[in-house]
Amino acid sequence: LGETALAQPQLQCSRNSPTPCVAHSLKNHLKNHVPTASLRLSGWLVVVGFGVIIRPIVLTVETCRTMSPSFDQEIWDLMTIPGNASYQSALGPIIIAEIIGNLVMIVTGLLMIVLYFRRKRIFPVVAVAYFIFGVVFGGLDAWAAGRFLAAAKADMAKQTAAIFQMAVMAAIWIPYMLRSHRVKATFTH
Repeated sequence: LGETALAQPQLQCSRNSPTPCVAHSLKNHLKNHVPTASLRLSGWLVVVGFGVIIRPIVLTVETCRTMSPSFDQEIWDLMTIPGNASYQSALGPIIIAEIIGNLVMIVTGLLMIVLYFRRKRIFPVVAVAYFIFGVVFGGLDAWAAGRFLAAAKADMAKQTAAIFQMAVMAAIWIPYMLRSHRVKATFTH
């Protein structure tokens, strides 16, 4: 056996070759299957993540702070039984609708935390629905309170500011969730 028998065969890698060489095949396989930096939760998605974590906490604290008097039976009776000084016919239904709407927002917010960190494909859809629901619910709640409750008219500026804030967030984040390449590349599971 001479040197020619022990020599390793040389692979000719040519881009013009009808059959790609092993090195090019491996390179293309790795290029298509190795996660890239765009799959990380980085960039603007960090801001989204911060909001996803903070929003349910803030909403829970605000709901408990503003709605807790409604759970006192004496106060509830004063507000909902005809003939009492504080009675307004729409107050009971509006309070119940606010509690239900806020619970939907809190539970959806908690679900969004799980979907965000698991990078689930459904996260952008849930986030868009969350923002739309928040704007619509806030608007309807403010309209109903302003229309049917005398005391709510004095608090209208605060409600308008909250609706405006939610609408601005929706106007920024809904297009980002729908059009961003980073969102599409990150939420793939």
